[in-house]
Formats: sequence, structure tokens, C-alpha cells
Amino acid sequence: MIMSGFFFGFGYILVFFAMILYLSDTYKRYAASAQAAASTTRSLAAVGLPFAASALYEGLDVRWAGGTLAIASGVMAIIPFMFLVFQRKLKAESAFAG
Repeated sequence: MIMSGFFFGFGYILVFFAMILYLSDTYKRYAASAQAAASTTRSLAAVGLPFAASALYEGLDVRWAGGTLAIASGVMAIIPFMFLVFQRKLKAESAFAG
């Protein structure tokens, strides 16, 4: 149990640092605002998940509810790599990118 928490925490920190560095690099002048928007979005998702958890675990079995969350996490793990792939296109289309 402790090792799974270690791997989850390490992965979370890596994704969080990648997001902060990407936002700082892309929105140089507006980096603080971009980081604040990202933190607010992440916090709102963290607030909403416990409200959805009871319905999720009541509607599905524990194994299926955990699997659903694992699949969602696996899909979202691709997002930082997509930012790397489409970085130039996103910078070109953004009016705030520096």
C-alpha cells in the first residue's frame, strides 16, 4: 500500500511540474495567471470528485469503480505528452503566448 502511494505521488509531482514548466515557458508574461487558472481548475476537479465518488461506488462495484478511475487516469496521463507534440501549434494559435 505504501509503495502504490509512493508511485502515485511521484507521478502526480512529475505531471504537476511538467504543467507548471509548460505554462511558464509558453505564457512568459502571463505565467502567473496561467498557473492560477490551472490550479483553480485542478482544485475544482478535486472538490467535485468526492461528491461523485459515492454515486460511482454505489452504482458500480468497487472493482469497476476503481477501474473506471484508473482508465480515466490513464487517459489523462497522455495529456502532458500531447502538449509536447502540439506545442508549436498551440503557441501559434494563442494570443497570449510569448
